[in-house]
Amino acid sequence: LVMDLETGKCEQWEGSVGLPVEDMFAAIGSGMGIAVGAMAHGATAIEAVETASAWDNYSGLGINYATSKAHRKANPPSSTARNKKG
Repeated sequence: LVMDLETGKCEQWEGSVGLPVEDMFAAIGSGMGIAVGAMAHGATAIEAVETASAWDNYSGLGINYATSKAHRKANPPSSTARNKKG
């Protein structure tokens, strides 16, 4: 799964072909069904990975994430937001 950090658009790569991701939520790996389900019910992407890690034996090797400039512009941090360290 590849995300353009400027626009937030994603592509899923199969071999040498990039396929646009047009679904509202996307995840890859053995816990993807759990993660997508969690996001569909309001979880953030990080919370979805945490949920998948709790329920899928092959998930849970850490969480790496990036936020696109488009997302940051549309969702500026509030003065009450706190950084979650894990």
